[in-house]
Amino acid sequence: MRRGLKRVLGPIGSALDRAWQLVPVSVAGLVTGGAAWYCYRRYGQEQSDFVLQTATLVALAVVAVSVLCVGLAALRVFLAVRAPAARLLEADVDAGAELRTDFSFPSLWLWPMAQVEMRWARPTDASIALVAERGRWHERVTPQARGRYTAIVREFTIRDIFGLATVRFTRRAPAHLRVSPAPTYSEIVLAVRHASGEGYAHPAGHEEGDRVEMRRYAPGDPLRMILWKVYARSRRLLVRVPERAIAPKPSSVACFVAGADDEPTASAARMFIENGLLGADFTFVADGEGPPAHTADEAIERVIESADHRARSGERLLSLPREHARAELTNCVIFVPGRPGPWLARLEALVPELPQPPTLVLAVDGALEAAGPGRVGRFLLRSAQDAGTLRGLPDLHARLAALGGPVFVVHRPTGQALDAVRIDALRAAA
Repeated sequence: MRRGLKRVLGPIGSALDRAWQLVPVSVAGLVTGGAAWYCYRRYGQEQSDFVLQTATLVALAVVAVSVLCVGLAALRVFLAVRAPAARLLEADVDAGAELRTDFSFPSLWLWPMAQVEMRWARPTDASIALVAERGRWHERVTPQARGRYTAIVREFTIRDIFGLATVRFTRRAPAHLRVSPAPTYSEIVLAVRHASGEGYAHPAGHEEGDRVEMRRYAPGDPLRMILWKVYARSRRLLVRVPERAIAPKPSSVACFVAGADDEPTASAARMFIENGLLGADFTFVADGEGPPAHTADEAIERVIESADHRARSGERLLSLPREHARAELTNCVIFVPGRPGPWLARLEALVPELPQPPTLVLAVDGALEAAGPGRVGRFLLRSAQDAGTLRGLPDLHARLAALGGPVFVVHRPTGQALDAVRIDALRAAA
């Protein structure tokens, strides 16, 4: 019953809300005007209170002037932005980087009692800075999260200085806006490179590779491997043998898991991809419908596209055993969000199906240092700690480490690689 009413009344309520936003009066203006009119009729006229009568008339005049000024100012802005706000926006920018568009609108700095503001209603995770220049506001946009957008919606608000009148309207524009994860660099890059080795010959390795080494002939060696020219010079029978080297690793499979607070990990995934930490031959997948990627550019595209599939967090993990051979999953890297979610149970169900535990990578934001000495200091600065995901990081790290594979934690603001000791210190400071 309730759902049926919502389906019926939902569009009607949205239409009424949009219509109300175009009326140049606010709730405060209605209350002020209604109270002033009641006092004028009840006390000013009936009781001949000329002082109150004058005061209520002044209040009514202020409300009327505010409504008139805001209404005319809204009409001025609406006509001025009707064409510019509908232009196509094409941009390719990193999250956290400022984007200067060519959009501007009148600042109304000489308009009496009226102020104009603008924000992006879509995407919502973009901060807007308005720069005044020659009587106009120029738009500066800083996207805070990755994504790909085919349209943007600007919301304009015109109000008076007393808050008695307000007009709000939106303008939609087509866009080809691509926001990549914020670039970052961490000391973990060197750690992973050193751990992966350089692929040089190793005396304890298997005999693989080209036949570039020599040894004395032994019964059973094929005659075609004998170095006859060396025998003619030195009268010694030597044969070619393959170099002893560490067996090369199979191609790696990487998977990016979208979810809440996954933007720092998206930056870490970009760092791994651009620095070649996944190797020259890799397969990259992410939550969503995109096909597997085999190049760096394609892999970053998958990370960007995953922003629209956070509700399906971790679903791509379940398809890894079906999409890849078991030998390929020997070297598996999984990028996970910094906050627990549905993906965690799916990851725990996946690990027993892999030939060996995967390498897990996550990144977090937030303050590393303790909030302050004592309970009072922690209480006063608790909001700064809660802004990131560090309070739940120790428990999350413990569950990930229990899976048996290496866990790399990157602190994005500082680039530090957080080890188990540092993470346990966060638990004690919480």
